[in-house]
Parts: sequence; structure tokens; C-alpha cells
Amino acid sequence: MKVRFLGAVGSVTGSCSWLQDSAREWNFLVDCGMHQNETDSAPGARTDWPFDPATLQFVALTHAHLDHCGLLPALYRDGFRGPVRCTPETAELARLVLADAARVPGSGITQANVERILWQPFHEDLPFGQPRPVARDLFLRTLRSGHIPGAVSMEVLWGAPGPEQRNIVFSGDLGPGGEDTEVAPMLRFPWSPRRACFAVLESTYGSTVRTPQERDPGQRLARLQALVAGIIESGGTLLLPAFAVGRAQDLMFDLHAVVASDPLRFRDLRIVLDAPLARRVQGVVARAMQRVDVMRDKVRPLWLGKQVFRQLGLDDTEPDDIQAALDVISMTLTGVRGDGSRPITRGNALAQQWRALTEPPTKTAPDRSRAPEGPTVIVCGSADGCGGAAANWLPTLLRDSRHVIATTGYTAPRSVMGRVVTLADLPLKERRRHPGRIEWPDSRTIPIRDIGAMVTRLRGYSAHADQADLLDWVFLRRQDGDGIVAPTLFLQHGEDRERETLRAALLERAAETGQRINVVLPQRADDWVSLDGQPATHSA
Repeated sequence: MKVRFLGAVGSVTGSCSWLQDSAREWNFLVDCGMHQNETDSAPGARTDWPFDPATLQFVALTHAHLDHCGLLPALYRDGFRGPVRCTPETAELARLVLADAARVPGSGITQANVERILWQPFHEDLPFGQPRPVARDLFLRTLRSGHIPGAVSMEVLWGAPGPEQRNIVFSGDLGPGGEDTEVAPMLRFPWSPRRACFAVLESTYGSTVRTPQERDPGQRLARLQALVAGIIESGGTLLLPAFAVGRAQDLMFDLHAVVASDPLRFRDLRIVLDAPLARRVQGVVARAMQRVDVMRDKVRPLWLGKQVFRQLGLDDTEPDDIQAALDVISMTLTGVRGDGSRPITRGNALAQQWRALTEPPTKTAPDRSRAPEGPTVIVCGSADGCGGAAANWLPTLLRDSRHVIATTGYTAPRSVMGRVVTLADLPLKERRRHPGRIEWPDSRTIPIRDIGAMVTRLRGYSAHADQADLLDWVFLRRQDGDGIVAPTLFLQHGEDRERETLRAALLERAAETGQRINVVLPQRADDWVSLDGQPATHSA
């Protein structure tokens, strides 16, 4: 077996790894993501595949973000006919994400390309996390990665089951936190990987070590509540551009929690979800939170995190409390409860005061040329501010000091939101002296001297692991002894600075713990790496 890293080498998008064993006639991909630049999120019309797509047997997909699945339509357009193997949630989400991307002018793909995709989600015939055969002596194992619903680390195993079987595990995108230290509002913690011969680790935030305050869900909620309280006083609008899958759902959950914490104070607040893709995603996420994992003598929620039960004062072992938690999720994401409209009587005051707040969708988009009347929160699509709803709301709101514009995660420096957020620490009187402009791809502009809205960074919503989380993924703590995920580790899906900093941290931790690890930074997309030289690691 050998591997070639076609994408996310020295960058944070375009993940795609090609695995091949000519003797056994294995030929497949792990992920098939598009490269996203700072101003254009449409799939590229790639035709320069380093392989004949028709010869591939399957694609193993870690999750439904475009930088991991965005080139699948082009792959089918160019001759691929095999299945895409993934979790059921990833299949549902990716269908929506890719259909939305195909609507973008100049995307290079069509809805017909998207409809050709042969989704083959993993069935529930085996417990989650068990190896699944995909060919003779070739298996896939999925491990929850805690990034978005459906997201997994993907382990490839080859050879007859037993102590000589070999394996490589791809982290996919990892989420923050761990068991009982969850960071995300709703999502369950990432699973630790099993020992492997080789591992491939993302390094998006390989140099970032978040403070305890940044990782504290209570403080994140307090920061959001302070912003909402501000627009209650001003009568203005809080604009939250956000990714449609994952980030938008997290924001909606926390906004409902803010209102439920003090219904009287926030009784006049409007919450608008102006993101068509996010609206279509909401129901998929709500259904995902109902799914359970049955392993041996235990039944556990697969995607719904224990932090939801703690926050709502509910017992995750009591059926009525479990239903109450699911009702909260349903009200938040779909506007209705699973069992009717009776109020929740379980849990604490927050749970019992929870109400569906999102306005129902309409056939026509809201008038983005006028600021809403009264205190309003708008969660909108296009997190970079370059297109979609965000590109229309920003020119309307930026000039007025009653309004607040808040980033909810990373924004590329040259994107619209990347330029807007540079004003966060610049006082209004200093903005008046600034000669620059905020410019949109369609040639609209606003002089910086005219921007009066408050601009801020709303921290705590990243769905990516930081350096500490990445180190915890590599250095395992188990009842049968501490160890490392694999003696050889490849770092991808990160800028070179992030990879190099993470490599230094990994080597330092290895030295401190008396362990040896070979950390490789792939540099070229046309280099094959043999996976046959490392001794087999029993991973059962």
C-alpha cells in the first residue's frame, strides 16, 4: 500500500489523499476536497486529475465541508462511477452542500453532476467504530471527530484481521475538547484514535493554544449575551455571518439559550436565520442528534453531547430527560417539538423556559437594503462577507452606530469580513482619519471613515482543535498504558507555519514522555509514500 497527498499540503483546504496497492488492485481516495481561496468558495472545474477517475474503486469521505467533498461532482463528471462511503449524516449534508455549490455561477459543475454521486452511507448493521469490509482484506473504520455532525476520522485497514493487519488513520478535521470537557454547544466529544502504523493529522490551528476563557462555554455564552443586550438597548441589529453547516446551528442554539436565560429582558428580540443552505441543514442536524450508538452493553447518543444535558439540568440516563433534550434541539433547529407544543417540565429553568424563536422561512428573501425595525439578530450565510446574504447586509448596517457586526470564526485577511474585522480595535475617531475602503467583488464600496457600527470578534465557536487538542489526539492515554497514535505521523491540512509549529510541539511532547515519533511534513503533491515499511500495529 502507498499514499499520495494530493491536497491540503501546506494549505488548509483541498484535502485529498490517494491510496493504491497495485498488487491487490486497490485504488481509492480519502476525501476529494476543493481548494478554496479567500474570495471564491465555488468548486473548481478540475480536469487535471493525476489518475483516471474511472479506475478508482471508491471515495472514503470524512465529512461534508466543501474543502473535503467539493470536487466529488467533478470526479463523477470525469468518469468516476464508484460509491462514496461515509456516515449517513455526512451523505445527507453533503448532498445539500454540493447542490448549493452547483448553483454558484462559474462553479464548473451542474446539478446533474451532483445527482450522479452514488452515496453509500455506512449501515447500522455494525456498531459505530467497528471495521467495515469494502474489499477482500480491506476495511474502513470510522471514529467520531467532533467537528460537525457526521464528521469522522477515517481509518484504513488492510490485510487479514489479526496481529499482522496494517492500518493508517486520517484524522479528518478534529473538533475541540474531550470527554466531559466539550467546547461546542451541542456536539459530542471527539473519540481518541486507536493505535496505527501510520497517522495523518490536520494542523489548521497547529500553532494556536486557546486560553481557558476562550474554551469555556459559559464565557462564550456570556460574550454573546453581552452583544445581544447591547442591541436591546440600542434597538439595532447584531449581524453574525457564519458557515451554514455547523457554525449556524451552534449560534442558533446559544441565541435560544440567551433568551431562555431571561425571557422578560429579551422578549422583544427577533432572531432571523437568513441563510438558505443553513435552513435546509437544520432538519438534518436535528435528526442526527436523535441517533444513538449501541456498543456491547451501552447505549449512548452518537452526536448529541453531554454538555447539553448539563446545561439544561437533565439526566442523560432518564428517558423523559433525554426526550426533553431532543425537544430543545428540535425547537431550536426546526421550530417545533417532537411531541407537540406542551411546555417542557423537566430540567432547570433554562430548559423549561426554552421556546422556538426563529422566524419561519418565507418564499421571498428579507429586504436587506433596510435595517430591521427593533432589536434583531441576523445569522446569515457567507461567513467571508464576499457574497450571499452577508454581502447585502453589510453595506446596509456598517454605517450606523446602533448595529454590531461580529465575526464568528476565522476570516481570510483579504476577504470582506477579514478587512472589516481589522476595524475591531480602531476607535471611531481614528476610523474617520482612515483613507481606505471596504470593497466587494461586485465593485460596491464603503469608505472606512463612514463605518460607525461596532465591529468585534465573537470567540469560542471554532469547530477546529487547537494545538493542545491535536497533541491529545496523538499522545494516547489508555488503561493498558500511554502511547502514541502511530510511530509515523504526516501533517497536512495546515499552512506551513502551523505544521512546523505543531511538529516542534509534537517532538517536544515526545521527548518529555520518552517516546519516539517520526513527524513528516509532505511537501509535494506528486510524491508517493510507501506504507509497507512500518511494523504492523495491532489495533483491535
